[in-house]
Parts: sequence; structure tokens; C-alpha cells
Amino acid sequence: MGKIVIAGGSFGLGRTIVDALKAAKTHDYIVLSRKATGIETRAVDYSPAAPRIPTHIRAANILIDPANNAAITPGDGNTLQVFTHLTEAAKFTIDMLDLPNWKRKRSIIAKRITLDEAVKLAEEVKGVKFDLKYFSAEKIEPGENDLRQGMKKTLPKEIH
Repeated sequence: MGKIVIAGGSFGLGRTIVDALKAAKTHDYIVLSRKATGIETRAVDYSPAAPRIPTHIRAANILIDPANNAAITPGDGNTLQVFTHLTEAAKFTIDMLDLPNWKRKRSIIAKRITLDEAVKLAEEVKGVKFDLKYFSAEKIEPGENDLRQGMKKTLPKEIH
């Protein structure tokens, strides 16, 4: 068993993986972080590389905006989507560490539901009805959508 190194293990998915490693107690690990967090860390300065490293990690409130009780749905809302909670992704990642052979690609599919079903779940959790709007592909162009503030913060300005 080797020592696992988690880059960005102080928040988000990285922190969730650290929590899963703690719970599993099967591997030793080190966290690479810009600041100490109370767990074994190594200070790392990502600044020189940051401009050259593209990232796609953003808040997940693009279509469903729970903070503002709103949602937009492309199409009719009945297309299946895959939703995976961070804890499920972390557990799967930890379980894969012990596999004798690794495939080049792996997928984690925890839950397949439609966007309409996801909105209904959010409404049930919050106990309020969401302002739900449907958009055809033709209407999802700059200036032709009705994005809420939380959604606008997440998406590039070109889409607003």
C-alpha cells in the first residue's frame, strides 16, 4: 500500500476524498494545499501554473438555483441526466485504489433522473415551488434567456 497524495484536499471534492480516506482507514495520505488545515499537508504554490491549467469546476447551480427557488430546463425537462453526490464520487475513488488493474477511463453514475425530477426533489427539500422555465435550443442564446442571479454568476458572460 502506497501513500495517497490529494491535490486540493482542503475543500470541495478533494476534501470529500480526504474524509472518505479517513473513514475507510485503508490508506495513508498527504494533502497538497495552499494552507494548513489540521491534517497532514504539504504547502504548494500553484500560482505559476494556474494560468496554463484550464478548469471546469464551477458551482452546480447552472440549471437549478436553489438559493433563488428557480430553475431553467433546456427542452422539455424529460431528458435523463446523471447526478452524483461528492460523497459517492469520493467513496468510488477510494474503492478504486485497491483494484489490481485500472482502466484508462472510469465513470461514476449514481443516479439517473430527468431535470424535472431533480427540480421536484429540490422543491420537496426546500418546501417551496420553484419558478421553472423551459427553453428550446433556439432560445438558449445570448440575450434570449431569463437567467437568475445565481445562474448568471456561474455562467460565462457571453451566455447572459
